[in-house]
Amino acid sequence: MSNPVIRRSTTGCLTCKRRKKKCDEKRPRCERCLAGDFDCLGYGHLIEGGSPNTSRNGADIPVPPSEAIVPPSTQGNVYPSVMELDHSPNGAFLPLVNYIGSQIKSSTAFLVNFSERSPSIPKSPQLDSVERENMVDLVVSQYLRIANQAPFRPFPFAFDKAMANRARSSNLILKTMYIGARIVQALLDDTSPHLFVGWIDNFHRQISGTQPSAPETDVNSLADRLSALHDLAFYAFMLLNSPTGYSLLRQGVPIFLQLAAQSPQVWANDCTISISHALSPVRHEMSRFVLADTISSLAFGTAPLLNYDTTVHQDELSHGKYGFLEMVYSCPILFLVLIARTNSTRIARLMNQGSPSLADIQELEEHVQSWSPILDYTEKPPESIARLAIQECWRQATLIYAYMGMCGVNSTNDRIQPLVSQVAQLAETVEAGSPLETHLFIPCLVAGAAARKEKHRAVFRKKMLASQSIGARLLRGADFVVVLDHLWHGAAVEGSPVTWEDYVTSRYATVPVDT
Repeated sequence: MSNPVIRRSTTGCLTCKRRKKKCDEKRPRCERCLAGDFDCLGYGHLIEGGSPNTSRNGADIPVPPSEAIVPPSTQGNVYPSVMELDHSPNGAFLPLVNYIGSQIKSSTAFLVNFSERSPSIPKSPQLDSVERENMVDLVVSQYLRIANQAPFRPFPFAFDKAMANRARSSNLILKTMYIGARIVQALLDDTSPHLFVGWIDNFHRQISGTQPSAPETDVNSLADRLSALHDLAFYAFMLLNSPTGYSLLRQGVPIFLQLAAQSPQVWANDCTISISHALSPVRHEMSRFVLADTISSLAFGTAPLLNYDTTVHQDELSHGKYGFLEMVYSCPILFLVLIARTNSTRIARLMNQGSPSLADIQELEEHVQSWSPILDYTEKPPESIARLAIQECWRQATLIYAYMGMCGVNSTNDRIQPLVSQVAQLAETVEAGSPLETHLFIPCLVAGAAARKEKHRAVFRKKMLASQSIGARLLRGADFVVVLDHLWHGAAVEGSPVTWEDYVTSRYATVPVDT
């Protein structure tokens, strides 16, 4: 009796054929190769070899390039495009969202265009255990390449184990981290990173486009979705530009609100989110969203996506409790809360809904002046000095923004220029090319908007250019250099006095976002 013959696909990709693996035959690249990080060599050998099956039913006739580059997941997809999504949250959430009389719109044309030219993402629910572990291994290996560059302070835990555990926590997180790993790999190896922009679009609309008929209540599921959307926005910051990333971030508002509804302390009352409780380390997903929202509101000059209760609970803002955000992004949590307060107060002032009192300004000043950094005597002196300098820059920038954004004073105010000078001097102490240099983006942006001297402007411009690609942290800082150039050669030419609204006008002219 003859031995049974193992049948393998005769129409699979060349890589699977050489590896003697069953191919899923997805085009233009098979998902088995993508999941295992193999270079899929495609299906050209079928044409060259004249396979007898290719002309029988047309199933393997080469697809025209314009069609072959469309991901399989976009054909007949039940999910709407990012350009078609209705992002209005459930009516119960409306009081919390700053729509300023209009719906959130998407400005993700880049993503839609690129999604038509990118391979599909491996569908993790269909992967076997071996392929899942291949994805986890790739995630850990690539994230380790930037582990010493990305955070403001070294992680006090085994980074590789933490990344592996997180990747295994759910299919959603695994797929999101896998996209990030492939992007990091492409950026560091300089191998066409924009090929993965379509992955961001495809996966983003799967997450944001899947709205349950009733509000979702599973906390872990909501947290995973919010985390995934935040990460995808961050990838867009790295690969494309800040407006595109911000558009993706805004579409996470409904999910944030559903998650906040499960936390009575976060949902302070009918119309505000308690920022102190939202920054709780119990839910890093919410704290990262609040951080991104607050910093984006400052940089773009737009209203924050959520209405925050910015009451400072000093006992809850200790370094130990909120160390995660500061460890990664450098901004002391107290300053983040005060920046959020300035964002809200500025918008209220512009809409004639009240101005801050002298007592409000004095309270903010007292909070800023009373803050003190934590010194780590185990660090090398140069690194310790650089970290102290960066956090002092945050302190000065918080005051500059408060005076200009909250009080409405211009750049010639006696309180402003000494602070600008201090930021410039401190920024210069951070070595050029150091991974820490990228953490200066926001302080240099704020001080740059008020800078009157060319020597200060030159420092801020140089430091902001460090924040791009793999070096982007909160936003893509290099995108905002053109905003300051427009301001410096326009309203602020030759050191002319300007207000924060002059900066916002330059931002509108050079880096537009949909509102």
